[in-house]
Amino acid sequence: MEGGEASSDTSDDSESASMQAISQAWQSVKRAADDVLEKNSLQDLLEKRNYLQNPMAMYYI
Repeated sequence: MEGGEASSDTSDDSESASMQAISQAWQSVKRAADDVLEKNSLQDLLEKRNYLQNPMAMYYI
């Protein structure tokens, strides 16, 4: 049986490469989420909410 083991190695390599690609994608998602969370405190969110609920009136002459 020639080639039987080589094809399973190729399959394992493909699965490993797929898992590595998926892992890298999730790492990118985690970095992006961490970046957003680091830049926005609860205080920032409260201030944004308050501003959006009661925007300052602008008067033009």
